[in-house]
Amino acid sequence: MKEIQLTNKGKVLSLEWDKDNEIICILQEDLAFVSLWNVFGSASLTLLELDSAKAKSSFAKWSKTHPVLVVGTDKGALIFYNKKNQKKIPTVGKHAKKVITGDWNKEGLLITGGEDKILTVSNFNSDTMADSVSVKMEPRNI
Repeated sequence: MKEIQLTNKGKVLSLEWDKDNEIICILQEDLAFVSLWNVFGSASLTLLELDSAKAKSSFAKWSKTHPVLVVGTDKGALIFYNKKNQKKIPTVGKHAKKVITGDWNKEGLLITGGEDKILTVSNFNSDTMADSVSVKMEPRNI
């Protein structure tokens, strides 16, 4: 049995497997990073830091079709991380407040919702694919 020691005592908000079932993304409360646990390869724990120490991670989801993780922040930013080339693409302007929900479809498109009551659609390269849509209530469980 393999075990890891998390670097912080923050409450675990979500666990997300990548599409290849190799890496688990661990999202913890009030941290400026997410933990990536490579379960099978090196059994290592890597910290994927946000670009701003003031921002805290609030949402994380692996693509179902691409080796891409998106991490949303409490400041409304999205960070797209490609596990193959280990490249991060920070993206601002999609949300004005905390990113709280989202999901990928089978075509590689991501929809995210925030406390700003906005829905946005992006591709795995962070490009905006459609006009943002305003909704009446905070979106949940997309």
